Amino acid sequence: MAALTQERNTLMLAGAGPVVRQIEIEVKGGVRIFTGALVSVKSNLARPGTPETGAKGWGRAEKTVDNRLGVDGAVKVLIREGVYKFANSPAGIDFIDPVTFHIGNPCYIVDDQTVGKTDGGGTRSEAGGIFRVDADGVWVDLKIG
Repeated sequence: MAALTQERNTLMLAGAGPVVRQIEIEVKGGVRIFTGALVSVKSNLARPGTPETGAKGWGRAEKTVDNRLGVDGAVKVLIREGVYKFANSPAGIDFIDPVTFHIGNPCYIVDDQTVGKTDGGGTRSEAGGIFRVDADGVWVDLKIG
């Protein structure tokens, strides 16, 4: 898939884990995060999930925030941890590879709505643990911190 261009209704699996935590965290300058996006954190700044090293998937954005014209930390985004369904990476394009059924193994950020099976040769950060794989997506267990 491609990065989000609008808000997304990202499904949450109710009752899949312990009490769900939320956090409001400062956003990296120059980015927009849409409601429903997979949010990663690097250097204590939130950003839409992107294939970069050093970041980690923390949760789903609960509201859209636009910091494209702001500096680091000019706005904050509310992130909620939990188990969410994201798109599964298609096969056959560079290192982009579909997640297969390996519960508990990590999956990796392809973009803010897609996860893949591998780290793309060291170019992608971990999104979270694989909870379940369906025909139309991957349920990912995202944890704050």
